[in-house]
Order: sequence, then structure tokens, then C-alpha cells
Amino acid sequence: MCPRIFKKNNAKDIIIIFLLAILIIPSFLLSVQAVEHTILRIDPSTQVVSTGTSFQVTVYCIPGQRIKAFEFTITYNPKLLRANSVTEGDIFGDYKTFFNNGSIDNNAGTINNIYGLILGPDSVSSSGTFISISFTAKSTLGSSAISLKNIGVTN
Repeated sequence: MCPRIFKKNNAKDIIIIFLLAILIIPSFLLSVQAVEHTILRIDPSTQVVSTGTSFQVTVYCIPGQRIKAFEFTITYNPKLLRANSVTEGDIFGDYKTFFNNGSIDNNAGTINNIYGLILGPDSVSSSGTFISISFTAKSTLGSSAISLKNIGVTN
């Protein structure tokens, strides 16, 4: 014969614990917050340029939450484009920042290690540009995507 584990008083205690669990568990579930996605895009998304013409594109950011730092790599077709320079954008406004304009490799069609961050505890939630890139169209005809890789945006 199995011994009785629950007595009348123990059953009352179990009911109280069960009721407390019902009251406490939903408070943990309700504390979960939805996080909006941060959107990065290259502006303008398309443009037609003539051979030998220099033009600019920007990497624009619409933050889904407060941000204070970013990093990424840019890729492009080196047969069609030559990257000239990368300059810091306006998203971090008047805050003191540390900015690295990356390393341009026109043979591989990459700009590696582009990053920027606000020094100190500040962060931003307003949209703006991370960077501007100056390119020159080469003599070859065609179209080239300019893409973002290895993206990191943090608060």
C-alpha cells in the first residue's frame, strides 16, 4: 500500500501555492517588450551615372531603438566602381564620437571596418546618415549593387 503524500492541510497549502503561481507568472509574461527593427538603407537606391563621373551615396538609418554605435562592410563591383572616400554622417549629431572610415580595397570591391560610436553614455533614436561614400564610375558599362555586410547596430 502506498503511503498518502497529501494530507488535508497539505492540499490546502498546494492550492495556495497554485493560486500564487497563477498571480505571479503573468507578471513575468507581461514584462516582455517588443523591439522594433532598425532599418538601414543605401540612398539613393538607384542612380544613373556617366563614365568618369563621381557621385555620392549615403547609408541611412531609421533606429528601432536607441543606438550609440554601428559597424559594417560595404561591397560593390570593382569593375564598375572605384570608392574614393568615406565620411561620417550626421546621425550622432553634436555628440563626441569616434569614427573609423574603414579600409578601401578597390581591387576586391570592399570597404572594411567602417564603424562609429558615441563616446560616453549618450544614445540617439532619431533617423540620420551613418556615412557618405564618394564613388567614381569606371569606363565599363553595367550596373553595380552597393551592399551592406557584417552589420552591427547597438545601444
